[in-house]
Amino acid sequence: MNSLREALAEYLELRRGLGFKLQDAGRQLPHFVAYLEQQGWRAAPRRASRRRPSRSMTSLRPSR
Repeated sequence: MNSLREALAEYLELRRGLGFKLQDAGRQLPHFVAYLEQQGWRAAPRRASRRRPSRSMTSLRPSR
């Protein structure tokens, strides 16, 4: 299991490496991770990193 911050850093690095700018998500997601940590989350479940993001998360995806 990765810490949430490690998982976020890997996610942002991967997406930016694919050409996405992620300016808004790069600012918003660390706040979301901080919230999850405050709620007691400490690690991202292994299976979560392998699933595709939900379509309901469109506000967190960059627009093209």
